[in-house]
Amino acid sequence: MKDSLAAFLRHLSLEKDASPHTLRSYRTDLVEFASYVGTGDPSTWLNSVDIRTIRGYLAHLHARSLDATTIARKLAAVLEILYATGLRVSELAGLDLDDVDRSQQTVRVLGKGRKERIVPFGRSAAEALTAYLKLRGGAAGPLFSNRRGGRLTVRSLHTIVRRSAASIGITRRVSPHTLRHTFATHLLDAGADLRMIQELLGHSRLSTTQRYTHVGAEQLMRVYDAAHPRARAK
Repeated sequence: MKDSLAAFLRHLSLEKDASPHTLRSYRTDLVEFASYVGTGDPSTWLNSVDIRTIRGYLAHLHARSLDATTIARKLAAVLEILYATGLRVSELAGLDLDDVDRSQQTVRVLGKGRKERIVPFGRSAAEALTAYLKLRGGAAGPLFSNRRGGRLTVRSLHTIVRRSAASIGITRRVSPHTLRHTFATHLLDAGADLRMIQELLGHSRLSTTQRYTHVGAEQLMRVYDAAHPRARAK
């Protein structure tokens, strides 16, 4: 187990550029899981690991009163992905594991009108997602699931965001839409082009993006002049 673990951690460090924090988390969790499943060479027991084994391990963690950590990791991954990508709450609920490219740190989103777009996410969201997926397991299906294994609903996601905001003392109304709005505003404040923000949000009209980011008419016209073919012709 020791040689296999060292090789895997080297792969994460050199090939995936994982942070030291991620490497430490992986090592701790894999050693604990290995001690639960079996001993000796992983090749003697690794192929026997299935969804029942994973569920048994989660029950084992729950019995050790570690359920709070599980919940915290799931919350961190819902919240981080929402803020990092600016997805609509319905788009987040509809994500499957296969929609996530962890090596490229992107998600494939099916938006309004069944229009597909690719949205990147940053390191903080990637690390939260990695921590969550260690608990979720690698089976295909909904990216974010409830305790029964079904897909998290839009209503559940609203509840998660609202309760998370209340837990840190935020008294104003906070929803998944708040995080989508914040995503767009922070990108604009950092100098992102309004057209790029429009594409990431999946808006069909630039005027919709303008409302999201409170962009003034003067700035909107500058974007129009720079992007519209007839404006350039003049």
